[in-house]
Amino acid sequence: MLEQILSGNRRALSQAITLVESDNSKDQLEAKLLLEKLVLHRKNSLRVGISGPPGVGKSTLIESLGLYLLEHEERAKKLAILSVDPSSQISGGSVLGDKTRMQGLAQDERVFIRPSPSRGHLGGVTLHSEETMLLCEAAGFDLVLLESVGVGQSESDISSLVDILVLVLPPAAGDELQGIKKGLFELADLIVINKSDGVLKKQADIASKSYQNALHLMGRNTPVVCVSALEHSGMNMLWDKIIAFENLAPKQSYQLQQRFWNLAQQKLLADFKSNPKVRAELPDLLNQVRSRKITAWQALSHFFLVTLLCLGSCSPEKRTQELITQLESKNTQKAYQALIKLTQIADPKALDAVIAYSEGKAPPIQIQAILAARQFKSRKALPWLFVLSTGHPDENVRNAASEAFSCLDK
Repeated sequence: MLEQILSGNRRALSQAITLVESDNSKDQLEAKLLLEKLVLHRKNSLRVGISGPPGVGKSTLIESLGLYLLEHEERAKKLAILSVDPSSQISGGSVLGDKTRMQGLAQDERVFIRPSPSRGHLGGVTLHSEETMLLCEAAGFDLVLLESVGVGQSESDISSLVDILVLVLPPAAGDELQGIKKGLFELADLIVINKSDGVLKKQADIASKSYQNALHLMGRNTPVVCVSALEHSGMNMLWDKIIAFENLAPKQSYQLQQRFWNLAQQKLLADFKSNPKVRAELPDLLNQVRSRKITAWQALSHFFLVTLLCLGSCSPEKRTQELITQLESKNTQKAYQALIKLTQIADPKALDAVIAYSEGKAPPIQIQAILAARQFKSRKALPWLFVLSTGHPDENVRNAASEAFSCLDK
């Protein structure tokens, strides 16, 4: 597949994108290996992000600009268009398909159009937009246009993925200006007012001045261009502004950092939800939350720190001993953190330390200790649990101990 992609084979490129977007673990491994090889062959393509509110005409603008480039040989490009569509809540696939909305470009062999579902990913792009652009660059595309899903002021991931971000706006100010003056409005490298034709042309000119005044107050000199995608007017001016950004410095580090943390959040959440331990034990914990025996936070802490523990480099035995030592600390906050972490490790060697630590403590701590003992799956805890289930003054502790006792006594 690698050589076929490098040779510009569209079928291979489509298959590779499908591989990258797959949730299958085998496909993910294969995609990882493919991308590691392709990085060495990537081209220095121009990446242009097209963003803006729904219904502003982003797809029409892209088609008009693409046709303009193809009609002018001196500016002709091998063009890849990656569009992010809203996801179906039922199938998870794209609700819209930009190939049906860009029929003029879809028929040209120099153009590759690929719609991808957002799958609920915020930021206006998909989780794998960056990898998809890398594949297109390796396949020899000089210009990559990334069209975001219709976005609001918080959807700014696209800014860290492209060389220039074009914000497309309607020919009106007022409420529209108020809605986008933060977020994307501050990140945009170029603002395009679309639908500047007919009766809306005058409104577009007024909006252009309003946006320029607002940018001036913000201390920005972002260019504002009026175009009509429907009448194919203003495309030459738009393209002149775009190519002026080709030699600009790389994106600000804070934007790339934000993109990194967004991806980390998505990846950790996906791994957490698919973890067999979480899926197996979650119903029981939720039942305890529902019956108010433990809080939702206690249930979450039962699983959450396992991710951090997996990142550690020390052996499980050494880690257990470190946590037992921390459990004996006079610092109550550190001791409680150690108790939660021991619950994640589920090492029966820590049982005696957990029981000793919980003696005389408040009910929430004793319930957490009971959860730890239940997690250890050691029958050595039965006498202690029996005493708690029959003689503890707090009803929640008695109930939690009774359930743990029944579980371990099976």
